[in-house]
Amino acid sequence: MSSASHIDRCELEFVRLTNRFKAGEWLFHNCYCLYNPIYTLYKTYRDRFTLSLIRKNIPDGAVMLDIGANVGVFSTLFAEMVGPARRVHAFEPECLNFERLKKRT
Repeated sequence: MSSASHIDRCELEFVRLTNRFKAGEWLFHNCYCLYNPIYTLYKTYRDRFTLSLIRKNIPDGAVMLDIGANVGVFSTLFAEMVGPARRVHAFEPECLNFERLKKRT
């Protein structure tokens, strides 16, 4: 199965599950190139205190787990925090988010 058809199937699955309109959902599905940087800025700002706490308490040799990684915002931030000597493992069960997580990382 090609990646494009997999994403199309995932998009159809999402549309069936959701019958309401939200700006973020519309951008996510129709203009991801705008959604991605806006969402990254929003999450970085909204969770700045949590991220600061994590940043201060990561020990040397840490392995970070991002369970329910969504599109990889925290995975990317964790990778910047831990540097090249440590690891980040991201897990995302929802197929469209997983496809976008793979592209981001």
